[in-house]
Amino acid sequence: RQRIATPPLAFFQGKLNLHIPYEYSFGIRQGLYKAHRTSGAILVREGHEANRERYFELMSASKFCVAAAGFGFSTRVYESAAAGCVPLIMMDGVESAYEELLPYSSFALRMNDSLRQIATLEPLLRAVPAARVAAMRAELRCLWPRLLWLRHDGTATPLPEQDRLLKYDAFESLFWTLRKRLRGDIQTPPDREEACAAVRDYFKRSARGWGPWANWADLPAW
Repeated sequence: RQRIATPPLAFFQGKLNLHIPYEYSFGIRQGLYKAHRTSGAILVREGHEANRERYFELMSASKFCVAAAGFGFSTRVYESAAAGCVPLIMMDGVESAYEELLPYSSFALRMNDSLRQIATLEPLLRAVPAARVAAMRAELRCLWPRLLWLRHDGTATPLPEQDRLLKYDAFESLFWTLRKRLRGDIQTPPDREEACAAVRDYFKRSARGWGPWANWADLPAW
């Protein structure tokens, strides 16, 4: 993907439904747009399905990516993780997928009282130390498969050689969660180091029929 000349500090793109008050997105999407629509640091855009490639270019370039509820509870946590962008969760009282299993605080930033935080969001995010952001991105690199259903389900462009990471995907996260609830003998998946090694190896060796992963090779803080 192309590099963005001036990467956003934070990014959100999706439905805004500005004509609907608090009932939609708890007012978060509308509030973000109204407060930051002219901001150069926090980029808020309407819609994202017309140009998915540009959407992921912006997401990959951003330091934080907002995960705010819509009519559901936002797939952007998973998209952010796959893009290497730290999820900024702005859904008060909503538990994200596998939050009882995965160490969310080590790879995502959760806002409390999100509506109130919107006005001062830029200085709040700029105050997050660069070392912490780097650590969260490093954790994302290890565990992004845990949030995604990698098994080929007939999609037009499945993940190349997905079988190399299937042992660590969301299907496995579901069963680790059930084991934790049933037995209480684990806190997080015990195969973390094995999963990290598998992800490193995945990007080190190009998938068959694909060129080298040059677009991943020089990502900062990864």
